[in-house]
Amino acid sequence: MAISYNIYGNDGRGGDVDYGRPIATTAAPPYTVGPLAAPSDNAFAVRAFDTVSAIEEANTDARVRIVIDAAGNDVTMRPNAVVGLSARALPTGTCWVSWGYQAKGQGGPPVEFVVTLTSGGTSSTATVAYLPGVVGYGCTLSGLASDVTYTIAVQAVGASPTLVSPAATFSITYQVAPLSGVDSLVAIPTA
Repeated sequence: MAISYNIYGNDGRGGDVDYGRPIATTAAPPYTVGPLAAPSDNAFAVRAFDTVSAIEEANTDARVRIVIDAAGNDVTMRPNAVVGLSARALPTGTCWVSWGYQAKGQGGPPVEFVVTLTSGGTSSTATVAYLPGVVGYGCTLSGLASDVTYTIAVQAVGASPTLVSPAATFSITYQVAPLSGVDSLVAIPTA
Protein backbone atom coordinates (compact mmCIF):
# COMPACT_ATOMS: atom_id res chain seq x y z
CA MET A 1 0.00 0.00 0.00
CA ALA A 2 1.33 3.45 -1.00
CA ILE A 3 -0.63 6.56 -0.06
CA SER A 4 -0.82 9.71 -2.21
CA TYR A 5 -3.20 12.65 -2.17
CA ASN A 6 -5.53 14.01 -4.85
CA ILE A 7 -6.14 17.77 -4.77
CA TYR A 8 -9.50 19.00 -6.09
CA GLY A 9 -10.74 22.51 -6.78
CA ASN A 10 -13.69 24.55 -7.94
CA ASP A 11 -14.12 26.96 -10.85
CA GLY A 12 -12.77 29.99 -8.94
CA ARG A 13 -16.21 31.64 -9.10
CA GLY A 14 -17.59 30.27 -5.84
CA GLY A 15 -18.81 26.97 -7.22
CA ASP A 16 -18.67 23.59 -5.51
CA VAL A 17 -15.48 21.53 -5.46
CA ASP A 18 -15.35 19.28 -8.55
CA TYR A 19 -14.49 15.78 -7.28
CA GLY A 20 -14.66 14.38 -10.83
CA ARG A 21 -11.04 15.14 -11.74
CA PRO A 22 -8.11 16.10 -9.50
CA ILE A 23 -6.24 19.32 -10.33
CA ALA A 24 -3.06 17.79 -8.87
CA THR A 25 -1.66 14.73 -7.10
CA THR A 26 1.09 14.77 -4.50
CA ALA A 27 2.91 12.02 -2.64
CA ALA A 28 3.20 14.10 0.54
CA PRO A 29 1.80 17.34 1.90
CA PRO A 30 2.13 20.27 1.64
CA TYR A 31 0.85 21.22 -1.78
CA THR A 32 1.12 24.81 -3.03
CA VAL A 33 -1.43 26.24 -5.44
CA GLY A 34 -0.20 28.75 -8.02
CA PRO A 35 -1.33 32.40 -8.04
CA LEU A 36 -5.07 32.89 -7.62
CA ALA A 37 -7.00 35.25 -9.88
CA ALA A 38 -8.27 38.57 -8.55
CA PRO A 39 -11.17 38.56 -7.93
CA SER A 40 -11.96 34.90 -7.27
CA ASP A 41 -13.75 32.60 -4.82
CA ASN A 42 -11.76 29.37 -4.61
CA ALA A 43 -12.38 26.08 -2.84
CA PHE A 44 -9.86 23.26 -2.57
CA ALA A 45 -10.19 19.77 -1.12
CA VAL A 46 -7.84 16.83 -0.56
CA ARG A 47 -8.47 13.08 -0.47
CA ALA A 48 -6.02 10.29 0.28
CA PHE A 49 -5.84 7.34 -2.10
CA ASP A 50 -3.95 4.06 -2.36
CA THR A 51 -1.77 4.10 -5.49
CA VAL A 52 -1.74 0.29 -5.64
CA SER A 53 -5.46 -0.41 -5.41
CA ALA A 54 -6.57 3.06 -6.68
CA ILE A 55 -9.11 3.25 -3.82
CA GLU A 56 -9.78 6.81 -2.73
CA GLU A 57 -11.40 7.91 0.50
CA ALA A 58 -14.69 9.80 0.12
CA ASN A 59 -14.36 12.56 2.74
CA THR A 60 -15.71 16.04 2.07
CA ASP A 61 -14.29 17.53 5.27
CA ALA A 62 -10.71 18.28 4.23
CA ARG A 63 -11.38 21.50 2.35
CA VAL A 64 -10.51 25.18 2.42
CA ARG A 65 -12.05 28.30 0.86
CA ILE A 66 -9.98 31.32 -0.23
CA VAL A 67 -11.65 34.52 -1.45
CA ILE A 68 -9.58 37.16 -3.26
CA ASP A 69 -10.96 40.67 -3.92
CA ALA A 70 -10.36 42.78 -7.04
CA ALA A 71 -7.26 44.37 -5.45
CA GLY A 72 -5.70 40.94 -4.77
CA ASN A 73 -6.39 40.93 -1.00
CA ASP A 74 -7.34 37.75 0.84
CA VAL A 75 -10.84 38.55 2.14
CA THR A 76 -11.81 35.02 3.10
CA MET A 77 -12.67 36.12 6.65
CA ARG A 78 -14.78 39.13 5.56
CA PRO A 79 -18.04 39.55 7.54
CA ASN A 80 -21.46 39.58 5.87
CA ALA A 81 -23.12 42.84 4.88
CA VAL A 82 -25.69 44.28 7.28
CA VAL A 83 -29.39 43.86 6.48
CA GLY A 84 -32.56 45.90 7.00
CA LEU A 85 -30.91 49.31 7.35
CA SER A 86 -33.35 52.08 8.29
CA ALA A 87 -33.29 55.55 9.84
CA ARG A 88 -35.88 57.59 11.73
CA ALA A 89 -35.66 61.34 12.42
CA LEU A 90 -35.72 62.40 16.08
CA PRO A 91 -35.97 65.87 17.66
CA THR A 92 -33.03 68.27 18.05
CA GLY A 93 -31.06 67.38 14.93
CA THR A 94 -30.72 63.65 15.57
CA CYS A 95 -31.81 60.39 13.96
CA TRP A 96 -31.95 56.74 15.06
CA VAL A 97 -30.24 54.29 12.69
CA SER A 98 -30.98 50.57 13.00
CA TRP A 99 -29.85 47.42 11.15
CA GLY A 100 -29.52 43.68 11.52
CA TYR A 101 -26.64 41.25 11.19
CA GLN A 102 -26.91 37.57 10.27
CA ALA A 103 -23.81 35.50 11.09
CA LYS A 104 -24.85 32.46 9.01
CA GLY A 105 -22.46 31.94 6.10
CA GLN A 106 -20.05 34.69 7.13
CA GLY A 107 -16.38 34.40 6.32
CA GLY A 108 -15.53 35.74 9.75
CA PRO A 109 -17.25 37.73 12.48
CA PRO A 110 -17.12 41.51 12.54
CA VAL A 111 -15.37 43.38 15.30
CA GLU A 112 -17.54 46.46 14.89
CA PHE A 113 -19.92 48.32 12.61
CA VAL A 114 -18.93 51.68 11.13
CA VAL A 115 -21.83 54.07 10.55
CA THR A 116 -21.13 57.01 8.20
CA LEU A 117 -23.40 60.05 7.81
CA THR A 118 -22.67 62.04 4.64
CA SER A 119 -24.10 65.21 3.11
CA GLY A 120 -22.36 67.05 0.29
CA GLY A 121 -18.65 66.86 0.97
CA THR A 122 -18.86 66.40 4.74
CA SER A 123 -19.20 63.20 6.72
CA SER A 124 -19.09 61.94 10.28
CA THR A 125 -18.76 58.42 11.64
CA ALA A 126 -19.83 56.39 14.62
CA THR A 127 -18.86 52.85 15.64
CA VAL A 128 -20.95 50.16 17.28
CA ALA A 129 -19.36 47.03 18.76
CA TYR A 130 -20.37 43.60 17.42
CA LEU A 131 -21.78 41.27 20.06
CA PRO A 132 -21.92 37.55 19.13
CA GLY A 133 -25.48 36.25 19.06
CA VAL A 134 -27.05 39.73 18.80
CA VAL A 135 -28.94 40.29 15.54
CA GLY A 136 -30.27 43.86 15.99
CA TYR A 137 -28.12 46.98 16.30
CA GLY A 138 -28.62 50.73 16.34
CA CYS A 139 -27.17 54.12 17.22
CA THR A 140 -28.13 57.78 17.37
CA LEU A 141 -26.50 60.22 14.95
CA SER A 142 -26.50 63.95 15.69
CA GLY A 143 -25.73 67.23 13.93
CA LEU A 144 -28.42 67.00 11.26
CA ALA A 145 -29.64 70.27 9.70
CA SER A 146 -33.16 70.99 8.51
CA ASP A 147 -34.09 70.30 4.88
CA VAL A 148 -30.80 68.54 4.15
CA THR A 149 -30.64 65.06 2.63
CA TYR A 150 -28.14 62.71 4.26
CA THR A 151 -26.81 59.33 3.15
CA ILE A 152 -26.23 56.81 5.91
CA ALA A 153 -23.90 53.86 5.23
CA VAL A 154 -23.19 50.93 7.55
CA GLN A 155 -20.38 48.40 7.08
CA ALA A 156 -19.33 45.40 9.16
CA VAL A 157 -15.58 45.53 9.85
CA GLY A 158 -13.56 42.39 10.53
CA ALA A 159 -10.23 41.83 12.27
CA SER A 160 -8.15 43.68 9.62
CA PRO A 161 -8.72 46.78 7.46
CA THR A 162 -9.28 44.72 4.29
CA LEU A 163 -12.07 42.69 5.91
CA VAL A 164 -14.91 45.15 5.35
CA SER A 165 -18.36 44.15 4.11
CA PRO A 166 -20.08 45.95 1.25
CA ALA A 167 -21.92 49.03 2.52
CA ALA A 168 -25.67 49.13 3.09
CA THR A 169 -27.01 52.65 2.45
CA PHE A 170 -30.12 54.65 3.31
CA SER A 171 -31.10 58.28 2.60
CA ILE A 172 -32.99 60.59 4.95
CA THR A 173 -34.06 64.25 4.70
CA TYR A 174 -34.16 65.84 8.12
CA GLN A 175 -37.00 68.29 8.98
CA VAL A 176 -36.57 70.51 12.06
CA ALA A 177 -40.07 71.92 12.14
CA PRO A 178 -43.03 69.60 11.83
CA LEU A 179 -45.54 70.29 9.08
CA SER A 180 -48.14 72.91 10.04
CA GLY A 181 -51.59 71.71 11.00
CA VAL A 182 -54.76 72.79 9.20
CA ASP A 183 -55.99 76.17 10.56
CA SER A 184 -59.43 76.25 8.99
CA LEU A 185 -61.60 74.31 6.61
CA VAL A 186 -64.27 75.78 4.34
CA ALA A 187 -66.91 73.69 2.62
CA ILE A 188 -68.71 75.03 -0.44
CA PRO A 189 -71.81 73.18 -1.65
CA THR A 190 -71.87 72.30 -5.33
CA ALA A 191 -74.89 71.66 -7.50
